[in-house]
Amino acid sequence: MKIKESSQRLEEDLWNIVHDDVSSESFLNLFNIRFHDQIKQKHKRSSQIIDKGSKLISNLFFVTGHIDRILEKNHPQVLHNNKSPYYSIYDQVDEIILELIHSLLCVRLGMTSQAINSLRRCLESMIYGSLVSISFYKFDKGRKINPFLDFEIKDTWHEMGSGIDDKRITKKAKQLGKTYDEVLSNFTFYYLTEFSRPYCKIHRKNILKEKIRIAVKIPNHKFKCSECKNITNFVIPNTLPNFHVMTQIICATLQNKTKLSTSKLYGDLSSYVHASPVSHQHSPSFYTKEIKSWYDYLEKILNDIVLIYVKTIEFHGYNTENSLEFLYDLDFKLNKFNKEKSKKILCSKLEL
Repeated sequence: MKIKESSQRLEEDLWNIVHDDVSSESFLNLFNIRFHDQIKQKHKRSSQIIDKGSKLISNLFFVTGHIDRILEKNHPQVLHNNKSPYYSIYDQVDEIILELIHSLLCVRLGMTSQAINSLRRCLESMIYGSLVSISFYKFDKGRKINPFLDFEIKDTWHEMGSGIDDKRITKKAKQLGKTYDEVLSNFTFYYLTEFSRPYCKIHRKNILKEKIRIAVKIPNHKFKCSECKNITNFVIPNTLPNFHVMTQIICATLQNKTKLSTSKLYGDLSSYVHASPVSHQHSPSFYTKEIKSWYDYLEKILNDIVLIYVKTIEFHGYNTENSLEFLYDLDFKLNKFNKEKSKKILCSKLEL
């Protein structure tokens, strides 16, 4: 209970401060973190860049916080039902905000490589959240099925591996007489019918005993069991698309191929995770060039996150009271964000 109350207080504190431009100290003071160094005097340019990054982070929370409240007003069920299409992206945005604050703390301490490392996690969270959100599929008159949501709820995601890559998608599309994008834009259907393995009741039971998996019933479909060839309408997914394919699924489904740089960004950020010269750091550093690299990655990542977030919400047709249009005018660039103008647009929807 105390943890829940603490989390709610933190969210309210964040909500209160992001209505103004926020310095790194203001953000981190919410976590009772105080600095007694002289970074502003000793490293003036680096300090300015860090505060500029802090402003971008506050802009993201400003947008998502207001949209959450607008959606809660018009669709009160979506934020409290973990099976609703919006819940997964809402949940991941919460995690993204904490990762961003962690990144901000690291860069403020001079741990630039670790700060950039945290940004990679932000990309992962948004891609996973959006993928789960857009992957509902209805077979004929049956209920909507979303295997990726089931993986998330039953915590089987980490057991699956990432065996579906571009090569497998291209090969399967050719076999089916489809284009690459046709398979991606209807991925849940093909994932269950083409990339999962069918099992009869007996063999299904054996598989589920041995591995942490889920079985999915496909209405009005018949398959031959992978083991005994008996007819079944159950399949068991045993692998996942890799990160690049997840990104491509989102682009194809949300019909946005040109503006998303997520796969390249993710690849560039990998050098900060694996052992490499670029990720090597033995002591705090406030070199302007390194701090600027952190800021450049932050800016690109947040632009992609805002774009995916908005497109995912629009995909489901939620009533946002036309509150997203101004982001199109900014070309989804948070560094162009004017908070005073945005207050008039977003706060007015909530009568603040």
